[in-house]
Amino acid sequence: REFAIVPGLMTLALPNNPNKENNQQKLAKLLKAKGELMGLGLFKYVELNYASATNVKVKDAAFVDGTLWGLENLGVNNGTMDADMDVEQAWDLSTGTAETIVAVFDSGVRLTHNDLIDQLWTNEDEIPNNGLDDDSDGYVDNHKGIDFLNSDGDPEDPVGHGTHVTGTIAAAANNGSPHVGVAFNAKILACKIGDFYMDTASIAAAVQFCVDHGVRIVNGSYGGLWASSAMYDVYKAGGENDIIFIFAAGNTATDNDGIHHYPSDYDLECIISVAASDNRDRLAGFSNYGITSVDLAAPGVDIYSCGSQNDQSYATESGTSMAAPHVAGVVALMRSMRPDWSVINVREKLLASVDTFDSFNGKVATGGRINAAKAVENMGVFGIPDGIMEVAVTPPSGSLLMAGE
Repeated sequence: REFAIVPGLMTLALPNNPNKENNQQKLAKLLKAKGELMGLGLFKYVELNYASATNVKVKDAAFVDGTLWGLENLGVNNGTMDADMDVEQAWDLSTGTAETIVAVFDSGVRLTHNDLIDQLWTNEDEIPNNGLDDDSDGYVDNHKGIDFLNSDGDPEDPVGHGTHVTGTIAAAANNGSPHVGVAFNAKILACKIGDFYMDTASIAAAVQFCVDHGVRIVNGSYGGLWASSAMYDVYKAGGENDIIFIFAAGNTATDNDGIHHYPSDYDLECIISVAASDNRDRLAGFSNYGITSVDLAAPGVDIYSCGSQNDQSYATESGTSMAAPHVAGVVALMRSMRPDWSVINVREKLLASVDTFDSFNGKVATGGRINAAKAVENMGVFGIPDGIMEVAVTPPSGSLLMAGE
């Protein structure tokens, strides 16, 4: 089909077009074909034909009233108006996809929580509650997550930490419950690696599971003073398999450049280290920092999210543990738009997308607090690719026959 308004503009339909529920493999194939067409030298430009989504209107109570100040700061509770991540603007471009999975390495997740029950990764190869390891992956009944500490399929959260983290990343939107997560259309893989203390062998097993199942985003709201050569190698291997790790920088108000905090301080490009900011765009008083060891800040003071006491419980907590999942949610928005981007691609775009303030200058490497809207803008995918490309031919006449599978 040609368009007379722009000489040479035409659409080219490719075989086996991905539909609106396109998965990562289909999108990667489409982007590869786009590159091949551009490489022919026949076209001035080659673009995807996008199906734009309607603007998202989130109505969850805690978002509307400003309780979720990290997403939308309305200036309540002595906050500074707009000292937030501009998440609502980011949602016009991405809210996450079901194919984008964030693994939460933590104390587990309350699987039946009203704001999380529909947000969880599901192991379709496992029959729940039959006492068998149906998919032979070493874990019995791991239908909705894994307890790596006890090597079973029950990642329930006895302390609430992991549930709170999970809600920040991907609590459901517009479901009648008050909370909403940064990437509310993404999915969560619940990886229990401990209760109050995280077990390194369990972490290694969880990274292996993510590699085996193609999970490429991990939130780790934990850390300590002791380095481990073995865990360095584990995280490095994860990065080599395209996993990006978002880690909390620590809560002892110390300079990580001098007194190191791990795993956030491992010198690996696959690791993002996150400090905590407050609702006035200041570094939290408890937050660790480091001009070379901590990458950026994110909301981490008085953060409202899901609790584990019951299916309707919520809690307000502070810590870099609360800051890291804000960043993990933004990375999920980014990887939903461009699953073909490498760890380095995502890292560079993310760190270039902060809002800079004097309060963070000399405290974190970027000098700023994460901005979700800046992170997702200009990523090259602004809607859902429908498998048809728009091309402009130079000269403005000609034809192309493209054989497909």
